[in-house]
Amino acid sequence: MGQFTTQSHLIALITTAAAIAVLVPVTRFWPGPWVTPASWLLAAFLVSIEVAYQIVQARNGTWSAAMSLPLYVCDIAAFVGAAALIWPKPMLIEVTWFWALGGAVQGLLTPDHVISFPSFDWLVFYGNHIGLVVTALFLVLGRRLHPRPGAALRVIVITVLFLVAVGFADAFTGGNYDYLRTAAPGSVMSVFGPWPWYILGTTALGLALIGLLDLPFWIERAVRRPLRPPRD
Repeated sequence: MGQFTTQSHLIALITTAAAIAVLVPVTRFWPGPWVTPASWLLAAFLVSIEVAYQIVQARNGTWSAAMSLPLYVCDIAAFVGAAALIWPKPMLIEVTWFWALGGAVQGLLTPDHVISFPSFDWLVFYGNHIGLVVTALFLVLGRRLHPRPGAALRVIVITVLFLVAVGFADAFTGGNYDYLRTAAPGSVMSVFGPWPWYILGTTALGLALIGLLDLPFWIERAVRRPLRPPRD
């Protein structure tokens, strides 16, 4: 049985759907003082997963610069999302929205390896991805903190700069962070063929996803834009 139909994968998908179905509508329609402690708890969850992973790797003697650095998009997005929950600045929210729904969702739908449940590995991998997706929807749909005009372009620039930096890290450590050297097995990347074609294909797909994720807010801004008064 592939990783996409295992019990542990189905549990992750069900957990994600349940968390979204409960938290987002409650936040949107019944906001109140409870939102602040809920935001802090969710932020603590995201950060604690990243920190716990580093601690466990170090204690087990399995930590390595080529494998263990928090340089995947979803690792950095966890810290950005946690910051956005505590300090809901527009830029933090925008990066969280596009990276979580453009990246973490892919990880949830197409995990690159079989992960048993319950296990620490399951908590780290799926906890990170579930937490990111829930955070993005909590902030943008629940709290109605929508991306600003030009958000898509800003996030594209940030993403490119980040991946360039990761490319240098891969070169120095011999790692494969963000799969810049080899496509993740079983992921959508593998559909586009070997390197560098999967890089180009994934880039095109990423741009399309960012545009799609920005479309609802582009339409919203267009509808709300005041009409210019007629000229005399």
